[in-house]
Amino acid sequence: MSRPLDLLVERLNEKELLLEGLLTLLEQERGRIVELDATAVEAGSETKLRLMDLLEQSGRSCRDTLEEAARELGRPGAGTLSEILGAVGQPHRGQLEKTRQRLVGLIDAVHRQNGFNRDLLYGSLSTINRSLDFFRSSFGGVATYSGEGRMLSGFSAGRLVRGEI
Repeated sequence: MSRPLDLLVERLNEKELLLEGLLTLLEQERGRIVELDATAVEAGSETKLRLMDLLEQSGRSCRDTLEEAARELGRPGAGTLSEILGAVGQPHRGQLEKTRQRLVGLIDAVHRQNGFNRDLLYGSLSTINRSLDFFRSSFGGVATYSGEGRMLSGFSAGRLVRGEI
């Protein structure tokens, strides 16, 4: 295998490790959300952001290496791994194809886990909002301001989220 293709495989393997780490962090985050450990969720988000930065750098590195490999293979316009696979000989195609399949699977798993965590957080915050609405209505509370912007007496209505996460 040529040096750019060797480097491409190396970069893709690095990206795979980073995605596996992100998936692990998201699974840990799910457990923290279920345990209602907001402090741990917040602490984990900092680690997750650092890992996302590393993934972004890895993505740029993969793109650069992919372009270099495409030039070496005589396909300077090839911008995807699929196009490179079409130009690579059979012994190397299998290795790159397996790597691509693992990456696609990991990316899909990360998206699913992230969506699941988002739904858990949204559900938890919606429950809190419903509880606040219940207590507000139980105590005869009204909104702080009327539709015309005038101050009203009574309890103010608390809301934690407006359905946007």
